[in-house]
This record gives sequence, C-alpha cells and structure tokens, in this order.
Amino acid sequence: MSRNHFNPGRKSGFAVSRTLVILLTAAALVLLGVILYTQRAGFHAGTMARKPKKSYSRIALPRRIMLYTGEKQTLKPRKLDSGRELPEISWDTKDPSTAQVTKGNVVSARKAGKTTLTWRTDSGEKQNLTVFVRRKPTKKVIYLTFDDGPGARNTPRLLNLLKKYDAKATFFLVGTEVSAHPEIVRREFREGHTVAIHTYTHNYNQIYKNTSAFFRDFDRIEKQLTEITGQKPRFNRMPGGSNNAIVSRKNAKTIQRILRKKGYVCMDWNAATNDAVGIAYSTDTMVRYGMKSINAVRTPIVLIHDSDMKTKTVPVVKKLLEHYTKKGYSFEALDMYHGPAIQFTK
Repeated sequence: MSRNHFNPGRKSGFAVSRTLVILLTAAALVLLGVILYTQRAGFHAGTMARKPKKSYSRIALPRRIMLYTGEKQTLKPRKLDSGRELPEISWDTKDPSTAQVTKGNVVSARKAGKTTLTWRTDSGEKQNLTVFVRRKPTKKVIYLTFDDGPGARNTPRLLNLLKKYDAKATFFLVGTEVSAHPEIVRREFREGHTVAIHTYTHNYNQIYKNTSAFFRDFDRIEKQLTEITGQKPRFNRMPGGSNNAIVSRKNAKTIQRILRKKGYVCMDWNAATNDAVGIAYSTDTMVRYGMKSINAVRTPIVLIHDSDMKTKTVPVVKKLLEHYTKKGYSFEALDMYHGPAIQFTK
C-alpha cells in the first residue's frame, strides 16, 4: 500500500487530538480569566475595606448672639481640627416664637425676648446658643461703655440698674479685676451685655513699652475671657484711648492694625461723663456733662468707669437711664452696633 493511501482511522485520531487541544486551551483561558477577575475583585474589595471612614472636625459656634426683631444672622462653624470635614448640624429650638434656625444655620429673630437654641452633630457634639432678641429702636441709641472693671461693689449695682431699665451695655475689662471677680463677668455675659477687652494689667508704662509688650498683656486677657464666657471677645479699647500720652502714634497704629487683623473692633468713644479726669466733680455736674456730650453726637458711645474707686458712677448712670428712657431712647451693647469704629488714631 502506498504512503498516500487513505486511512480513515488515522485521520480520525488526528481530529480528536486537535479538538482536545482546542478544548483544553479554551478551558485554560477561561480558568485564567476567572483567576484574574477574582484577584481584581479581591483587590478592589481590599481597597474598599482599607478606605478610612470620614473624619469630621470638632466645631466652634458662638455661645450667645444678639439680634433685633426681624434680623437674621448666618452662623458659620469654625473648624477646630484642620484637614477634616465639617459635620452636619441639627438644631432644637426651645421657643420658636422668639427665634428659630432654618437651613444653612440661619438664625431668624421674631419677637423680643431670650431663648436657647441647642445644636448637635452626628459625631456627638452638643452645645447651647443663647439668643437675645431686642426690639428695634425707634429713636437714638445710646451705647454705655464701662472701663476698668469689674468692680466688686459698683458693677453688680450697675447690672441691677441696667436690668431695671431693660438696658444693655459694654464692659471693657481689666484682667486683674476679672481674676478677682470672674462671677461678675459671667453675669455680664449671661445677662446679654458685651464683654470686651481693655487690658490685663492696665500698667501704661509696661504695656506701651513696645508692640510685643502690648500683645503679651492682650493675649493673657483674651485667653482669660474666652475661657470664662466660652466665646472670644470682639471689641477692644486701648487704656487711655488710642492717642494717649504714653503710646507713640506709630505704635498705636501698629497695635490697631494687628488687632483688626485678629478680627477685633478697636473702639474709643465720642461722649463721656468726665469721670476720668481726676477732678472730684459732683454727681449733677457729671450728669450735665454726660448729657451735653450725648446730645452733641448722632450715635453716642459713652465712656464711664465702673471700678470701685469711682463712687459717683452708679448715681450718674441712674440719672442718665431715667432721663433718656423717658424720652424713648434705648441703651444697647456694642454687639448691636453696626456703624464705623470710633478711633482717635487711624
């Protein structure tokens, strides 16, 4: 038989072998695909498992705000942990007829009064916010400001008077007196008055030696008042005003520039009872001087002192409150002031 003779059995064997190879190759490819898919899926699963959960920052919001009826204020939470996300904030309103919070942390003042709002986050933080709502003034607003306190005798008596006349005021505080009477500062803040920075030592020669000396003193009382009230102050008044005889004009301007950069309003005054001049004026003389200076300006920011050495402060303030309340004027804290800062040195 020749080599080219047809052999059906041999051809059939070749066909079976080739088919088997194809099937085995296909099976291997399928198996390889399954392995690769499983590994890839496992990689992604592992990656997802290792992905950290969202880390939310602790936040700070004001402890107290003051609004006129009809006003709104958007509260912007401040992050206390850098690099983390801000959490969602939910609110509980004790008295929505006085004030309530809407989307975006917007507080709306409805009627005069005082209420407490409570905010909380998913991370477990919780804090109260006190809202004072004041009636919109119909006449001139007078801003009483008291320097050098708190005085152990004078300041509580002044707070009683202010409460009687539904009046608010601003207290520029001295750190050494704050250390002696922190409970008075808490009362000032709790009753809706503005707690502001005057100085820690009130030692002119020390604090006005240079800019660094001023801010060593300033940082000390800033920390002190923030710890007592839970809220950083907004206002500052330089001892003696910004153009006193001790500080140079150059240093005064530098100090004010740095304070503004820190977010402070530097506030002097444009009216006074003349109790700082060192002359023993009578109560009536100081009242007349105070009224004359108040009537002379559109928006009076009145300088008075509430340290205990000022024995006429309480009767003078009582007469001013009586006189201007009868005329329909209102007395507000500087937290309600939206005009330009009164500054002797600009």
